[in-house]
Amino acid sequence: MSENRVYELSSLRLLRLTGADRQAFLHGQLTRDMNRLDPGQAGLAAWCNPKGRVIATFVVVCADDHIDLLVAADLKDAVIKRLRMFVLRAQVDIEDVEAAAFMGLAGTQALAAAALSDADWSVRLDDARTCIRLPGDRTLVYGDAQDLHALRPEDAAVARDDDWTLRNIETRQPWIDAAVSEQFLPQMLNLDLNGGLDFNKGCYPGQEVVARLHYRGEVKQRLHHGSSDTALTAGEALYSATGERAGHVVNAAANGDGGYRCLAVTNIDSGRLHIGGNDGPAVDIMP
Repeated sequence: MSENRVYELSSLRLLRLTGADRQAFLHGQLTRDMNRLDPGQAGLAAWCNPKGRVIATFVVVCADDHIDLLVAADLKDAVIKRLRMFVLRAQVDIEDVEAAAFMGLAGTQALAAAALSDADWSVRLDDARTCIRLPGDRTLVYGDAQDLHALRPEDAAVARDDDWTLRNIETRQPWIDAAVSEQFLPQMLNLDLNGGLDFNKGCYPGQEVVARLHYRGEVKQRLHHGSSDTALTAGEALYSATGERAGHVVNAAANGDGGYRCLAVTNIDSGRLHIGGNDGPAVDIMP
């Protein structure tokens, strides 16, 4: 990729956990093994309800003295309120970092400015900003807005949240927001395939349901790419040719060529599905 592109992101928020018990606290809440995520590392994780349904997905970033959770903006208030209910006597403080700004970078010069290695999920922690290398040759940066501006190449094209969502779709990185919160099990989002779900880490909310599905080997729906000539909406139901509900859209975005792309949790080997009913607009599901 050579074209420099800057994504101005307004759909993310930052929660920062401090205190001596922050890692142990998150280890008992998230699907990821937090004991294997060291300072200077990042990765995906999910937080589930007692039924094993994913409340939110996070980008988790570990630093020496804090752990950051990047979460969908429209879930931030509910997540912070609910997380604080579980703190009890643990030495953990959960801060809503309202001043944090977010920016995505893509393109040769833009990526070089972030000074990261080529490895996915590598992290650079500075006083004013944090840079994370994400799958798909792109970088997510957050921190002080003025400091982020200094990383912008002068010739960079400016893109927005929808374009960033399209990049997530292209790299099969599901992102849970309010439209689809508490609908899917982690395996349905393929979190067991990208490091966001660990079956050996011990208890967390919903762990028994998630583990039962894993050991019985009965994952009947998985995350797939989808494409359509008709606009798609997160949370929208998809139907088979016989009218049976066969899945739901997780994330969706215009592809820039007049069509639309999505990530959808659907029955395995679904093929062509339809929006709203068996006679609705077609959505072609790809492996």
